[in-house]
Amino acid sequence: MAEIIDLDIIVPEGIPFKIGGEIFEVPTSLKTETVIHLMQIEQKIRKTKDVEKILGFQDDMILLLFSQSNEVDQAWVRKLHQTQKSAILQHYKKRMNEINSNPN
Repeated sequence: MAEIIDLDIIVPEGIPFKIGGEIFEVPTSLKTETVIHLMQIEQKIRKTKDVEKILGFQDDMILLLFSQSNEVDQAWVRKLHQTQKSAILQHYKKRMNEINSNPN
């Protein structure tokens, strides 16, 4: 029998988040345009000291991430508690760092 090359192992799984009893998945493999947009938002966050602007930029990031695989809008993001928003961004960044440091 021929060797089977399992290409599923090189495609990272999405990150599931349970919010309000519902499961939302954020993909870990994003389109180039999305990655560029996320990087632009992170640059804006680094440049400002205004807390309200930072929180708004974080909302933009969350909307961008969640809207890739879920039907969400800005109002949905605004309803999230700030601790949920912080946890989303923290866990997303942690998971992406794990994926990027994996030699496979």
